Amino acid sequence: MAKEFSDNRYDGYITKKNTVCFGDGEFECDVTQLYPGSSLDEEGYLITAEGEKIDLTDTDVEVTVGLKDIEITDNAEEGGAEGNIVSIIYKGDHYQLIVRTDENEEDYVFDTEDTWNENDRVGVIIPKDKIRLALKQEVRR
Repeated sequence: MAKEFSDNRYDGYITKKNTVCFGDGEFECDVTQLYPGSSLDEEGYLITAEGEKIDLTDTDVEVTVGLKDIEITDNAEEGGAEGNIVSIIYKGDHYQLIVRTDENEEDYVFDTEDTWNENDRVGVIIPKDKIRLALKQEVRR
């Protein structure tokens, strides 16, 4: 039996603004989760629990987002990424949708109770607290 799909996983990188780019989009995130006990200083640099100052610009990360953590909007420009709905599957009490971006054809898979139409152009919204980050070299599968 096939394993149930439970998370979206992407390769991404941290920008100079401490946002994360992945899936043909850019999203607000909490970069302090990369180093336990860390914080950001007034200039936007990460300060580790040991006091080390780190510029995270272009740091490669693995991004994980749950199926219930993605929302979409009719206004494509409102989201961190935009694309078209390419699949809608009814799962009994909710729908599972796939939104595909144009540039690299990245997919966002998520569950929703709302009805949408295939080929609708939408913006992808992921709340900052729903994006889980891990340093790329620390990721083990």
